Amino acid sequence: MIEGQAREECQAYVVRKFGCGKCGKEYQSQHSLKRHMQVHTGQFPFYCEECNKGFRDKTGYKEHQDRHAGVQYKCEICGKAFARLRNRDYHMAEHANRPL
Repeated sequence: MIEGQAREECQAYVVRKFGCGKCGKEYQSQHSLKRHMQVHTGQFPFYCEECNKGFRDKTGYKEHQDRHAGVQYKCEICGKAFARLRNRDYHMAEHANRPL
């Protein structure tokens, strides 16, 4: 392989980083950096109409709304219920790692 070719191929895999000017954390997208900046500015673009709690992202807001609505995610193996889908998923992964 020609040295110049190898350098070009390596440069094709360079990941562009977006750095926070306040704390130095780096992100792979400008969107992620913008969301991170809310930590420094104290912005909470999403507010619960029921209890006025603020959220930085829509996912956290929607999970919170599900809790008010009583939404539960049940384990398909043992029936244990969880308020958050990701907690149910972690729980179910534990079933997969246990010997039967």
